[in-house]
Amino acid sequence: LLAINKSLAEVDEIDLYDYYDKLNFNDSLDILIKKLTSEVFYILFQNRVLMMKFNQMISDVLEYEKNSRIPEELKMLIRKDGCLKRKNIPKWVKRAVFFRDKGCCVLCHKDLTNLINTNNQENYDHIVPLSQHGFNDISNIQLLCKECNQINKKDKSAQTSDKYYSWYDELY
Repeated sequence: LLAINKSLAEVDEIDLYDYYDKLNFNDSLDILIKKLTSEVFYILFQNRVLMMKFNQMISDVLEYEKNSRIPEELKMLIRKDGCLKRKNIPKWVKRAVFFRDKGCCVLCHKDLTNLINTNNQENYDHIVPLSQHGFNDISNIQLLCKECNQINKKDKSAQTSDKYYSWYDELY
């Protein structure tokens, strides 16, 4: 609001509408919204517990709607029981999840980078299982070791960890 030489306390509703029109006129608003959306998703993507809660909300809607009439163009994505079909996870999703989860199983914290132990096998797991109306989206994928994915989780309820690795050491 420097362009109108007013402090934030002096701005009125007309000034805000004028500012909005200027942003909208030259596509600055669209650019700003795209940047903000990207940044907000990056921050939220770091929080697996939040992603699990979000995906549980979506799965509740999918389960509620499973008996609804499915549009013809979407039938190829849905199994007979109303759950989504499993899809191969794209490489870019695997890379993003591996980076977010720091190359470690989110449940047992086993190293999956193959730098320390080459026997540990990475598994990309649906936080909310497809069998519980979870969906194939980057926000619903986490990194698990083979043992946690096949033995500990075994298609039970949605499960993730709220443990995060600090980006830096705090100095007191």
